Amino acid sequence: ITLPAEAHSIASGANTMTVSSFTSTPSGTGTLSSGTQTLTVGATLNVSAAQATGLYVSAVGFSVTVNYN
Repeated sequence: ITLPAEAHSIASGANTMTVSSFTSTPSGTGTLSSGTQTLTVGATLNVSAAQATGLYVSAVGFSVTVNYN
């Protein structure tokens, strides 16, 4: 399981926040049981004290790669 290594910027107009420190469960590797595996992905949303409300979106997505045999 490969997650983004760098922070990603999200914006609402001129206002921005960053999403960083991506994590997953399982982390690194997992085991298929009956052909399935649940993967959850989380990250830290860095919000400033005076962060403006709004709909924050990313101009570019981020990749989560899962290799399986």
